[in-house]
Amino acid sequence: MRTSLLAVLVVALGAAAGGALGAAGCQKAVPSASACTETEVDCRPALRQLTTTDGGTLTEENLRGKVVLVNFWATWCGPCRNELPTLQAAYARYQDQGFAVVGLVVEDRVADGDLQSFLEQYGVTYPTGRASEADYRAYRVGSGVPVSFLYDAEGRFVRRFEGEISSRLLEAELAPLFHRY
Repeated sequence: MRTSLLAVLVVALGAAAGGALGAAGCQKAVPSASACTETEVDCRPALRQLTTTDGGTLTEENLRGKVVLVNFWATWCGPCRNELPTLQAAYARYQDQGFAVVGLVVEDRVADGDLQSFLEQYGVTYPTGRASEADYRAYRVGSGVPVSFLYDAEGRFVRRFEGEISSRLLEAELAPLFHRY
């Protein structure tokens, strides 16, 4: 009796955990960065058409087939400012190989013109815009920034970074995505 009760409990817990991790597959209707597994293709939550701080537009078509790092940050956040050069250096290094960084500013009241000046001061050339509430929810950002999500060229979830990303850590994650033999 105890053995069968334990077996039922294990099966039930496994099913619940599988559902929480997106074992049924990443649904485009209810995308979630944390619901993707390493084997699911096209799990990156779709970004709405993003108006960038320099007046440009970024669409899903611009990101298709690329390794993508989505970075949620704010100008008032020290660790966010500290990691901007790291993200820019990685972008400069891998951009020609199909790497995209998308900066999404959250909880920041800085005026658009001041935001663009801020980015220029830090030498940021990758597309940056303001995160919508939908972006924030889709990626399940949580309560702190910076937080970043890395996806391979097929849209498979690779890693969530919470806090400032070091150049060493980012390189360790990116290099295998571009140097496959």
